[in-house]
Amino acid sequence: MALASPSIGTGARSRNWSATMDADGFYAVVRNVEEQYSIWPQDREIPTGWTSVGFEGSKAECLSWISSNWTDIRPLTVRLRLAESHDSNST
Repeated sequence: MALASPSIGTGARSRNWSATMDADGFYAVVRNVEEQYSIWPQDREIPTGWTSVGFEGSKAECLSWISSNWTDIRPLTVRLRLAESHDSNST
């Protein structure tokens, strides 16, 4: 499962955000408005558009939490559109 990646800027800075991730560091699980999950270092401000879900831990613990809780990786807007399509076809 691929994680969504919070954007922290433009250019090299946004492309290399994961290079600052330390396997021994502490992280927060974050979610965006499309209900996509990622991890973010606890000592950094969470980027605009992302919110903490309340789970924090090691990188491995956070990734395990995401794996257990993010069961449908489709963005929220896609899930809603498909549900609307299904509902209109059922009537």
